[in-house]
Amino acid sequence: MGDVGTMVVALFVGGLATDAAEAIPRSYTETNELIGLAAIALLWWQRRWPVPVAAATFVAGAAAPMAGGAAIVGVYALAAYHEGRRTSWTMAGLYGLYLVTGIVALAVFGDEDLGVVGGALAAVVLSVAAWGWGLAVRSRRELVGALAERAERAEADQHARVAEARRLERSRIAAEMHDVLAHRLSLLSLHAGAIEVRPGAAPGELAEAARVVRSNAHLALQDLRAVIGVLRDDHGAGLAPPPTLADVGTLVVESRAAGMPLDVVDTLPPEPAVPAEIGRHAYQVVREALTNARKHAPDQPVRLAIGGDPATGLWIEVTNPVAPTPATATATAAPEAEAEAEAEAEAAEPIPGAGMGLVGLRERVELADGTLAQVRDGDGHRLEAWFPWPTPE
Repeated sequence: MGDVGTMVVALFVGGLATDAAEAIPRSYTETNELIGLAAIALLWWQRRWPVPVAAATFVAGAAAPMAGGAAIVGVYALAAYHEGRRTSWTMAGLYGLYLVTGIVALAVFGDEDLGVVGGALAAVVLSVAAWGWGLAVRSRRELVGALAERAERAEADQHARVAEARRLERSRIAAEMHDVLAHRLSLLSLHAGAIEVRPGAAPGELAEAARVVRSNAHLALQDLRAVIGVLRDDHGAGLAPPPTLADVGTLVVESRAAGMPLDVVDTLPPEPAVPAEIGRHAYQVVREALTNARKHAPDQPVRLAIGGDPATGLWIEVTNPVAPTPATATATAAPEAEAEAEAEAEAAEPIPGAGMGLVGLRERVELADGTLAQVRDGDGHRLEAWFPWPTPE
């Protein structure tokens, strides 16, 4: 009920109360109307100050029948707009004031049609109706507010979910880019470094190195295209299946072609085969390990050992010595080869990286219920990974 509507109701009820009053002196008629209209005008502020407005209308109702309707609307305003405790001493005092002023109004002005008892019953009925209507308005307002708050919270949660999904997607893209491109780019860096430090090599050797650089650049573009295709199409239609443990041989061939002294020890049994899901994670471990070896220990011998069975699980171990510092390399070189050693040491400087490959690799291994460990033993480095080897039931 709007403020104007309550004022109209108060005016209507006040007019009925004035007509039903037993005796209003003619000299008091104008005063009755002025008090009643003033009380009705106060209802304009019932939303902002329900307690003062209600108290004023209660007092006015005892002084003028014309304000009786405003007093009943004051009861409505208390129920609908008072934000304090409805069982507080303030509320008790207000209802006591309403009762006292109502008794005074009935005693002074009476009701020529209903009498004192009938007038009291009518006042009680109207007051209860106003109170109930005020509670209904309050409940509806609180319900609308709760629904609006819930909608805002749901919208905020949706924004948070979208932001989290975007963050996870960016992380997935970064991980895929790193896994796919780091291997190829490390090979490119090694071959390009070889061309740089040996510009006087035989034309055939330079042509072969340039061919390898071109081939790996082409493969890197193909891998990048495949990753982008997977990210654009979650179904991956028309794309090659992800590599598994059976594709480790390709990594070995590429690494040896790049000049890595790589020794492979494979003790896996022919049957049963490693599950495809575990094989994909194992392939990523081998690729990341070989890539890191090329980055941080170029030209150093690397040993790759793979073994296990369904009873003990699949284990992978990659070991390599730590690369000597440029100062150590040049100190042990002969004087006539010192310049060449310095150039080779500069070309063999570890390839820069973000350092996040093993972090993502550890998450990948843990998602497969496996373990990953790095061990620094003297001048050597060892990467150990273990995966469970479930067998089909």
